[in-house]
Amino acid sequence: MATPPDAAIPGPLDGARVSYVLLDVADLGRMRAFYAGTLGLPVEFEAPGACVFLRPPGGGPRIALYPGRAQPPGGGAVLLALDVPDLEASAAALAARGVEVSEPRDVPGGRIVLFADPEGNRLELHEPR
Repeated sequence: MATPPDAAIPGPLDGARVSYVLLDVADLGRMRAFYAGTLGLPVEFEAPGACVFLRPPGGGPRIALYPGRAQPPGGGAVLLALDVPDLEASAAALAARGVEVSEPRDVPGGRIVLFADPEGNRLELHEPR
């Protein structure tokens, strides 16, 4: 008998939570300015020249910026999605700060807009229904 996909299975990660999402970056200063300044994410920890950890105001995993990428990905498989309470207001605030944001569109479970950081990493704002 197969185990249903939503059944809790005891294992080595019981009680684990996602601590942070790491982004390898080419230019740490530029990316810090975008995530902390443009997006307004608070810096939780910083080792100048080595790493920056940012905490989304609503909680959830931290975003860690580490230098080391030789070249930007140009839009890889990673997409960082952030839930927001008011999609239009958040998108308008980003556009006012010079970020090119897509038109809102409906998706299962909510609405989204897409944009990219200065190194081409894809980001999504999601307003749940």
